[in-house]
Amino acid sequence: MIRATSEKWVIIYAFSVSITLLNRKIMYQLRNNCSPLAGAENFYSKGIKMLKKLFLIIGLFAFQSLYADEQKLVDHKKWQPGHKSLSTESDALGFIPIMVWYPTDQLAKTEQFGVFRMKVAANAPLNNGKFPLAIISHGSGGSILGHRSTALYLAERGYIVATLMHPHNNYQDNRDEATTNNWINRPKHISAVLDTILANKEFASHVDTEKIAVIGYSAGGYTALTLLGGIPNTAHNRTHCIENAKKDPGFCNLGKGKESRNKDMILTDLRDERFKVGVLLAPVGVLFSDKDSLSKVAAPVLLYRAQNDRELAYPYHVEVISKSLAKSSTWLKELELEKAEHFAFITSFPDFLKKEVGPPAHDPAGFDRNLAHTKFNADIAVFLDKALNYR
Repeated sequence: MIRATSEKWVIIYAFSVSITLLNRKIMYQLRNNCSPLAGAENFYSKGIKMLKKLFLIIGLFAFQSLYADEQKLVDHKKWQPGHKSLSTESDALGFIPIMVWYPTDQLAKTEQFGVFRMKVAANAPLNNGKFPLAIISHGSGGSILGHRSTALYLAERGYIVATLMHPHNNYQDNRDEATTNNWINRPKHISAVLDTILANKEFASHVDTEKIAVIGYSAGGYTALTLLGGIPNTAHNRTHCIENAKKDPGFCNLGKGKESRNKDMILTDLRDERFKVGVLLAPVGVLFSDKDSLSKVAAPVLLYRAQNDRELAYPYHVEVISKSLAKSSTWLKELELEKAEHFAFITSFPDFLKKEVGPPAHDPAGFDRNLAHTKFNADIAVFLDKALNYR
């Protein structure tokens, strides 16, 4: 389903109110000016009914026009998805693998990436021109290919998209999960990826530096929000899990046995002003529980929640972010993925791998993850097109 923006609903509502007021005014004038004429009121009443039908038809056409406008934003699939692998390394952050998807004219074909298959034009040249850039941050214990469906979708619609493997917080090496070091380093990983792309001779001249977005899922949502100016306080992890461990076990169990690696800190200086827009998918939010944690986040934000999220419990995460961003963000758009659980934002796994992967690969009965990805990827594209003033 394509959603009309709130501004368009306001236009439609104002139109309908105007029609009602106009009808009342016409009826009043007719009754007062024409009452001496026998049968005139009945005649004009019929005329008013005809006018109402006419206005209704005009209103429906106006709505369809607005709807088509909205739909047009997601109907820009005209490129082939190119693909290239990069990396960056430093003493402070370690080795960071990077994958980049981008628009190209070279025909895509099916390629094997470990256990996954993707239809891409490997190492193809980029199309001429400049394009928006989006960097995707995976969740805790995730992978560089975990959000490939979103990367492919956006690349086919004219975006350069980068994913990475967060050091020490991925499925191969998760030693820093739920530690203070991880909350500090995750945003730095994304900034390092951006530095790498902007320094790369093949990509630098094609990136529109005024149109850079960060997309984050789960712990990646925390990462994205921090880059946009959020100021996390790690003390909330400790106090929250003392008070609410039984209510939010999916989050609190991650930190068990790692208390010695956690410090109460307010994390400043992690903002990267090169990011203009953010998309948060089922984000970790409890670290932003301070009153002013998000007061400096003015960027447009799409906040997407999973309806049945059992890993990040209500009301400690998405709701914390929603209430604060409503006061600071220049445009906060909130959407919900119906019947979805927390892991639904991760691209589907092959059937033979689902047992080994466990809960992140499984969905409740009646939920189609592939269909859901078509929907929310379209929502992301609509939002980014508008927020970045693309097209």
